[in-house]
Amino acid sequence: KIEKIYATNFRADFARTAESLCPDLAKVTRLPQRLVRFVDSPTQFFGLRAVNDLSLDVLPSIRLARGDKIILDFGLHMVGRVKFTVTAHGLNIDAPCRLRLTFGETPLDVCEGMENVKTWISTSWLPDEVINIDYFPHTVTMSRRHACRYIKFDIIDTSPKFGVSFSDVSFESTTSVQEDREIEKVDFMDPLLNRIDHASISTLRD
Repeated sequence: KIEKIYATNFRADFARTAESLCPDLAKVTRLPQRLVRFVDSPTQFFGLRAVNDLSLDVLPSIRLARGDKIILDFGLHMVGRVKFTVTAHGLNIDAPCRLRLTFGETPLDVCEGMENVKTWISTSWLPDEVINIDYFPHTVTMSRRHACRYIKFDIIDTSPKFGVSFSDVSFESTTSVQEDREIEKVDFMDPLLNRIDHASISTLRD
């Protein structure tokens, strides 16, 4: 229940100060490392284990139609924008391709559906995008920045007469930390603490 809605008080001077402090972003293009699917595994932290059945080289030859999905693993956490090419294959292209992309930081993010999520925060913050593609082949560059390691491509619908494939998938990772920036390495004399420190540094980078 919403008790009261307060109007936003926009401070132009604050906005100008914030704008003046924006750093230049370093951009690095990252490529997917493998095609994966997840299976139940009680010994894993999220209860899921990644299985790699297919070589990434076969990605452009995989034909996908209504209800099909693939998950790409980039191997590390990133923040930025994804780009890919969609090609149609079939008798004739008599409908758009409706596609959902889900951006996952963990396996659960790409294994659980988001259709009926109930939350107090706006669902427009959910890390997924639904787009319609009318012409093929077509290169898509998503305008919204996402944080992820995994990207799931769900074919919501095409038509019975054609399917689609994906190629040239890349992710422009952006950060205010330059790639050649060196920091002092601290050894905590504990493998777990060292891994936590590495994850913390990566989080600050992103």
